[in-house]
Amino acid sequence: MTMTHYLLHNIKQRKTLWVALILMIPVMVSAQRIAKVSGKASVTLTDNDGMSLMEAKSRCVERARAEAIRNEFGDLITSATITTDIEQGGEVASFIYDNATQKARGNWLSDTREPIIDVVYADGKLTFTAQVWGEAREIVQATPQFKWKILCGGTTDAYATTRFNNRDRLCISFQAPADGYVAIYLIEGTDEVSCLLPWASIASGQFRVKGNQRYVFFDKSSDPDAPHYLLTTKKHIERNQIVVIYSPNPFTKSVDTQHDSRHANTLSSLDYQRWLLHNQRIDASMTIDTDWVTIINEDSDL
Repeated sequence: MTMTHYLLHNIKQRKTLWVALILMIPVMVSAQRIAKVSGKASVTLTDNDGMSLMEAKSRCVERARAEAIRNEFGDLITSATITTDIEQGGEVASFIYDNATQKARGNWLSDTREPIIDVVYADGKLTFTAQVWGEAREIVQATPQFKWKILCGGTTDAYATTRFNNRDRLCISFQAPADGYVAIYLIEGTDEVSCLLPWASIASGQFRVKGNQRYVFFDKSSDPDAPHYLLTTKKHIERNQIVVIYSPNPFTKSVDTQHDSRHANTLSSLDYQRWLLHNQRIDASMTIDTDWVTIINEDSDL
């Protein structure tokens, strides 16, 4: 498992937040509708974007899915894009993060066909165009919301950041509006997904939380049985995605493979998607939120 959360030293950062809201008034129906949908979207990279080819393809597919949901349901789409410029050694690299699908008034349930991605190189730019086909479920009532923050090396919100150095400690604060159940996964862009919560020693496979109570996950001072997670990377820069799943209804974590006490349990990306799809289909109140962490290893030549 690679997990690294870093506090950058001697690095100048500039963050620009751009948020666009597109609101279309939907015709409300009495039940959540599942529809066959399709969509198309593009992502263009330049030499300074600092995004890997795998990440560009993933972003492109996410945007296409958001477009498919908007085309079918004609509802609220919220797109938040954060651009971070990191200057070090006289060179500047820009990193772009966006997430449209999680804010869409519809949930992507599954692909009915494999996404098709075309790549074109012209004028020094690489353009990825994705076309997707799948099933999406309309959201006609608000799902339970929750608050959470990624914490680096501490347990208060003063430690909230998405920047980690190699072997920095990861904690996550969490607060839900009502009693419920939580799971947290780490996606590294490989074929494996790590289950951070519930951790391996929780035999029930469920992690229950009380409403309006603030939790700090992975902190031994709060829970002596909690694992001590460090985010690590062998690369100079690596970005991982953290997924937080909450529902007021009971659900059990996915079937996974147990490793030694120093590593979280893992499962394949395909098994993770199947497990998540199954739970989304049977639980309309399940809420999913994601964020990206950047891990910096200044001693790496990779």
